[in-house]
Amino acid sequence: MGRVFEAKLKFAKLEGILTEEQARTIALMHDFRNELYHVGLLHEAILPALSRFYFSVACDILGSYPIRGFGYTIFQLTELTAKQNPEISRLIWKAIATVGGYVMQASYAPNQAHEPHRAPSTLALCLKDAEWIPAKDGSLRRPSAITTPELAAGFSTAGNDAWLNAIGFASEYRQRSEQSQVRRKAAQSIGLPAELADQLASLSPDALRTFGSEMLQRIASGAFTTPVFPEREAPNPERRAERLVERASAAPTKVYETRSRSVRTTDKEVRQLARPYLRDLYTNPDGEMICQACHLEMPFRLEDGTPYFEAPELLQSSSAELTENHLALCPTCCAKWQHANGTSDAEIGEAIEGAELPELSIVLAGEATRLRFVQVHFDDLRTIFGVTTPNAPAVVGATLPLVADEP
Repeated sequence: MGRVFEAKLKFAKLEGILTEEQARTIALMHDFRNELYHVGLLHEAILPALSRFYFSVACDILGSYPIRGFGYTIFQLTELTAKQNPEISRLIWKAIATVGGYVMQASYAPNQAHEPHRAPSTLALCLKDAEWIPAKDGSLRRPSAITTPELAAGFSTAGNDAWLNAIGFASEYRQRSEQSQVRRKAAQSIGLPAELADQLASLSPDALRTFGSEMLQRIASGAFTTPVFPEREAPNPERRAERLVERASAAPTKVYETRSRSVRTTDKEVRQLARPYLRDLYTNPDGEMICQACHLEMPFRLEDGTPYFEAPELLQSSSAELTENHLALCPTCCAKWQHANGTSDAEIGEAIEGAELPELSIVLAGEATRLRFVQVHFDDLRTIFGVTTPNAPAVVGATLPLVADEP
């Protein structure tokens, strides 16, 4: 329709907004307006009466016009919230609290035949996205990122639930709380403690992947399955007892003799130095000492509160007594290292020399194991092995002692 006034009047009549009489009246008044605006004819004698009459007609039309859409906002609200001024925030809060929650909704209908469509008002959308609510710590936050206990003094949620909910007040906290409840219920449904779900939720994605992989390996290995303790009874207890009496009566007496043997005598001081060296390196900020092979906390503490651990040598073939040439292992991993180690000293030495990360891939008790080092320890090993060389046991037929260091 553009700027064609007659077309607009025709449309208004078709829509039932204007009667025929009202349309003719407005057309006549518009002619007077055009003569005044374009030609300069004032019609001074009748102009005051015409103005009052036109105003009355306009009021009648607007008064009977059905509202098809409405919304609410505050003039220059975006600019006001951008000022990051707590006093302006206080005025906004007070103004909305005074009028109530209905200003958070807008309504529009294309015509009288359609039900109105409702949506958040411009006011609600602006307040929802802006950082404007003062917190106790002095910051200004988005409604979704603050809770009632965090509100600055003078801001109360009492009686303001309707409009605060409309702008998503505390929605992030509620979402986290709902997600936590879902996690806790899921854990409890399979017999796990709800606290475990909370702890897992605090882990990083990488840590969760590592945890999941390790747990799958341990489940597959039967680590969480309690084996059946064997039961055995003698078919003929009396006869068995008779034989045992006969055998015990004829058992030879223990005899002792002194024999000479080759023992390692230079490792005592180094072993004593290795323990505090390893304890310092492999104790995390939480005070937990971690095994280099299974990456779990050492299993128990001694009476003095220090963690119990074993400190076997990394390379038995090292040519010198070196404090750094020791590992921090839990008792189980130490036993695997000493008695079921599928990786030779030569392979370990080559791996240390060529490693890009401070860790070695070895085989313990038939399982692939990641032997981890702190960077300081790994650098120390590369340094000392650069100036020492492997050697064989000094006495033919002798074996190097594999017993773990004593605490």
